Amino acid sequence: MNQKVGLTLNWQALQNQVSQLLPEPTQRLMKSLKYVNEPQPIQPALVTDLFGTDLKASVSRLQSYARNPYEFFLQYGLRLRDREVMDLTPAEKGTYMHALFEGVFNALIQEIRFWDN
Repeated sequence: MNQKVGLTLNWQALQNQVSQLLPEPTQRLMKSLKYVNEPQPIQPALVTDLFGTDLKASVSRLQSYARNPYEFFLQYGLRLRDREVMDLTPAEKGTYMHALFEGVFNALIQEIRFWDN
């Protein structure tokens, strides 16, 4: 039973209500459901800007392109690199937790003093 089923009556009513309240965002949202990402060819001038005019070929670059042209574009065209992942040491985590608790408890103490007056 592989049939496409439309919205139930409750969902249709909700969609109509939201469409009336927020017509423009609802229209954009509904349009986005049918969006298809179709890659466009790169213009020759942009290729020259990205890769230069000197041919830099190696076996590993050719294999990289054959394996995944998009990854090749990201690595050699845009020259993207993996970002450095920030990691906190246990001491840094403790410092942040201490500062957080100190701020919360100071705010609570101020609140209690406010209500005592």
